[in-house]
Amino acid sequence: LIPSGSFSGETARVYFLSKIDGASRFDASFASVAASRIITAVPFILGMTLGLAYLIFRCQVPSWVLNTCFVMMIFAVSVVVAFVGICFEERWLQRMVNLTIGPLERIVHRDLDRELCSGAVFGFQRSMHLLRHKNGAMLVSLIWAFAGWLCLEMVAFAAFRSLGFEVSLFAIFAVYSVIIVFQALPLVLPGGIGLVEILMTAIFSAVGISIYDAAAVTILIRLVQLWFLALLGGVSTVHLMRRIDRDRDEPASSGSSADAGI
Repeated sequence: LIPSGSFSGETARVYFLSKIDGASRFDASFASVAASRIITAVPFILGMTLGLAYLIFRCQVPSWVLNTCFVMMIFAVSVVVAFVGICFEERWLQRMVNLTIGPLERIVHRDLDRELCSGAVFGFQRSMHLLRHKNGAMLVSLIWAFAGWLCLEMVAFAAFRSLGFEVSLFAIFAVYSVIIVFQALPLVLPGGIGLVEILMTAIFSAVGISIYDAAAVTILIRLVQLWFLALLGGVSTVHLMRRIDRDRDEPASSGSSADAGI
């Protein structure tokens, strides 16, 4: 629920992955998470493009809604392109790291090991290039990304059916394909609260749904997509933190037992 949660969430994934799998390197874990972010962006952007085309040619959507969606789509594509460039272009990433080290040193009041940071950048780039050549794994990941995107779309479809509203399946997919990108972008608002609800209600109204029904469906969708996932994420975080603490304590306990035996 924090602002830019899509990026802070990736940081948490890298942290937990490196802690739970002690054999994995930090740069390899970060490369795996970065690759998953790039792959999952493909169905989101493709779906938003098709959804916008449907809304433009088949629906009477307010101009401010379309303009907002266009701006966000351009922003989403720009973020993905920049992210891909940073991940695969060593000079870009090294430059960003160098620009970040100075402010971080001033914040933490200590000198950071620049050589260690450069080594991490090199390891990350090497891992990204290795992943790029694993075509089979990338294809399977892309298939799962589309499957996950489809499951998110089905949440909106199930919400309409649960409330007894008969709406075109393609219209639901078109609208939600546009809205779902707003939920994944690093917006200033936590979880996109406010903006997502307004746009979702407005666009659903534009495809022929009454404003009251659109608002009801929007609340139900957000209840599942935002608050349920936030609760599930909180429970998972507590579980992972306890597991990390338990794994950290086990070697110490084993060492104490061995010393006692001697």
